[in-house]
Amino acid sequence: MNVKKRPAIFGAILVLSFTGLVVMANTLSYKQTSCKYSAEDKYIWIKFDNGVQEKGISFVSDGVIFDSSIVGMTYAKDYPDIIGVIYGKGEKGLGLLSIDLIENDGPVERENIGSIDEQCWNNLKSLLSNNPVSNHIKIFDEGLASRNRLN
Repeated sequence: MNVKKRPAIFGAILVLSFTGLVVMANTLSYKQTSCKYSAEDKYIWIKFDNGVQEKGISFVSDGVIFDSSIVGMTYAKDYPDIIGVIYGKGEKGLGLLSIDLIENDGPVERENIGSIDEQCWNNLKSLLSNNPVSNHIKIFDEGLASRNRLN
């Protein structure tokens, strides 16, 4: 009987270890590593890294793609599901990018994406304000005063 239990215990330990690693990695702060903007093609691609994992977000002509580092967790949202884009407090010239989403006609949910620099934020604001499909999205700069104080 002990022989049959060992593989099951070993498998359970591996699954729990992997799950713990993913949860811990997602609690680390993500920071922008690149920001590719094309006004002509109406998109911006922002890549993030937290030292363990990478992820990204793309604002395209008709919606937003949340690119996860975990296989199968990438998803997209149409612009009508997004009600706000927020650039919050930060440090070292960066501010926290967050998005307010409506989930299934339910309450508003804020998703913290990661820290981006001010040039990337300006490009994102320009893209959203020049796209007629996203003109309903409220653009907030909550951390302007605190970032100026830190710099």
